[in-house]
Amino acid sequence: MEKLSAFTEKFKNLTPPDDALRSIVARILAEELGIEIKKSNIRVHNAVVYIKAPSLIKNEIFIRRESLLKKIRAESGKKTVADIK
Repeated sequence: MEKLSAFTEKFKNLTPPDDALRSIVARILAEELGIEIKKSNIRVHNAVVYIKAPSLIKNEIFIRRESLLKKIRAESGKKTVADIK
């Protein structure tokens, strides 16, 4: 009889579905705005990227929202990112 860990071994390296998108968003924000935001402060829900940050940073993101969205969509290959909040 085989151990259960033999069956679950292939699932150890799986990442959450939005982890790659969160990494892309964090990198683009760092490149474009010069602001380092942790992946843990970025959440994706229903095609909307939510960023937990001070209002000053959120205002800057809002001002450059369209260009940031274009870069995120181009980089991720997903057209499903509808907005950044």
